[in-house]
Amino acid sequence: MIARIVVANADGSEAFFLTTSNQGFYLGGLVRAPDGNSVLFSIAPQSNNGFSFAPTVVPASAVIRRIPIASG
Repeated sequence: MIARIVVANADGSEAFFLTTSNQGFYLGGLVRAPDGNSVLFSIAPQSNNGFSFAPTVVPASAVIRRIPIASG
């Protein structure tokens, strides 16, 4: 499963991807910074039951990332 962070207007117009995860990794959380200029999210390996990936993360291996959001 591939996960993406998408930014768009309230009506869905002007959507664009901030980031896309690779197969085997999953975005585990998302928050907009208080100043509104960036988003913070965690990314970690997806849980795996031996046959397939689940849409959950391995919390102990998560890392936090920050992406600036261009205004306008």
